[in-house]
Amino acid sequence: MNTQIVFTSSDLKDGRDVNIAGYLPIALSMETLRLWDLGKELKQKNIWSQFTNHQREIWMEIIRNRDNCCKISSNIQDITNQTYYVDGPHIIDKISFYYALGESINGPGGYFGGCLDSLSDCLCGGFGVEPPFTIEINGFADKCEIIENILELLNEHNVTIKL
Repeated sequence: MNTQIVFTSSDLKDGRDVNIAGYLPIALSMETLRLWDLGKELKQKNIWSQFTNHQREIWMEIIRNRDNCCKISSNIQDITNQTYYVDGPHIIDKISFYYALGESINGPGGYFGGCLDSLSDCLCGGFGVEPPFTIEINGFADKCEIIENILELLNEHNVTIKL
């Protein structure tokens, strides 16, 4: 299936129109497209906390892909020796921890890993911050076992954790 996409001049920085034809291996659902649009101009943290489990899976792919696209076109300077405040009340599982961590470091809809391997990659630099730094988790009561492996990895990479 070949899909042709047309970008208008308002979509491109240099004002040119471009026709791009290529293969899209899967059809994007209306739900995925709606969430993509929601993430374009996101100014509010924790919007993902009201998503269904399925929407949360889609959201991780959206923020990861958007982050990768943005990194290619910008010259990010990693910051060190800062403190980042993670909103703990919305953390109910590992994926919500990654969302809260990404937003604390890179703003609403921000990405900073989605599993232990990708978090380890992010900690090597190029994702907005590089160790050493501090993460202070506010309002995260009695849920430490949910993210124990994540906290261990952060600690191994010279990240100070304050609960």
